[in-house]
Amino acid sequence: FRCGKCHGSTAKGSIKGPNLVDNQWILGTGSQSDIYRIIKNGTPNGKMKGWKKKLLPYHMHAIAYYLVSLNQTKAP
Repeated sequence: FRCGKCHGSTAKGSIKGPNLVDNQWILGTGSQSDIYRIIKNGTPNGKMKGWKKKLLPYHMHAIAYYLVSLNQTKAP
């Protein structure tokens, strides 16, 4: 998937997208359902477009699950 293009190859963020492993969330609580919703629909400000037309629900759930798992431990 193309998450790394904006969020960095280690999901620690870049100038284009926020850190996804520091357990600090700009939108939502960092729950799997919140992350899934953002992946599916994008962000309210439009900076991240939704992926519902390009990814199957299964893939969006898998990405959300993965991001939740990355936040179970503190980022170095």
